[in-house]
Amino acid sequence: MTALVAVPVILMTLVVSLLLVRPAGTPALAQPTVEPRSTVVPTTAVFYKSCAEVRAAGKAPLHRGEPGYSRALDGNGDGVACERGTS
Repeated sequence: MTALVAVPVILMTLVVSLLLVRPAGTPALAQPTVEPRSTVVPTTAVFYKSCAEVRAAGKAPLHRGEPGYSRALDGNGDGVACERGTS
């Protein structure tokens, strides 16, 4: 019975050692490169209830991707909120 257990263990050890050892001059496997998904870095949450608040904070106009921008403040949907002449 011991031989029945020892043979698979020896074979498994041999296979693992062959996978881990590579001949000299053989390049290692290339590691995958991880690219950032977005260039926008999240900051602390900024929320403005109205363009009046944005202007009072001195942040108008807000562009899509900037902290505090929201589609609700962008009346015409062009990516610029609280432009001159908008509420």
